[in-house]
Amino acid sequence: MIFLLICYVLLPPKTILATGQLGPAFIASAFLGFWYAPWVLSHYRLRQRLVEVWGWPRFNVVDLLSLSVWIGIIFALAQNAWKFHPSRYYDYAGQQTVVFATVVVLFFCLYLWCRATWLLQQCGVWHPIRRMVFLLVVLPAVLLGNVDAAMSLAFLIGMFFGTPITFLLAAIAFGFLFELVLLTTMIHTAMRYVFGENGREVEPEPTAEPEPTLNESKSP
Repeated sequence: MIFLLICYVLLPPKTILATGQLGPAFIASAFLGFWYAPWVLSHYRLRQRLVEVWGWPRFNVVDLLSLSVWIGIIFALAQNAWKFHPSRYYDYAGQQTVVFATVVVLFFCLYLWCRATWLLQQCGVWHPIRRMVFLLVVLPAVLLGNVDAAMSLAFLIGMFFGTPITFLLAAIAFGFLFELVLLTTMIHTAMRYVFGENGREVEPEPTAEPEPTLNESKSP
């Protein structure tokens, strides 16, 4: 929740990324979409695979490249926020809010990167392409899925309380729902590729009792 709210600070209304419904979507997802990530990842029982929950991960060049992509995106958003000076925090002197939000988001990204690389290490995922898919496809898709799930849920709540539904509002809600289905399908496919074909731990099958041989059946 905190991460999504801080990211919204770095999305000025005058930039292309924050036009339309994306700004309110980030706010709504912080409160309504928090359930999506645990739900979509619970199928794979990732926590049960951890031998140790905490530790210092071993990383490679692919992991560092993925982290550099995250940091580059954050700095690009921060540069836009600094340039356009969003009116929603015009009361603050200078751009202290942008600096504070950027530092907090960088801290969260570094923490998430450490936890993700430690998870990959504990699950025995060492292939560079699989690690890149998890860091640059699965995790960003889960974040966007939170936004889509929150906006779809907000639309359903509005219908329940009798909010008048216009064609434009219905089209926007359908777009969020359609994107949510695509993201969920992509996440499941990527997770099966990263962690194995089945995507979950295989339960051991019970072994049958061996049948007695002919000599054993005749013995007294």
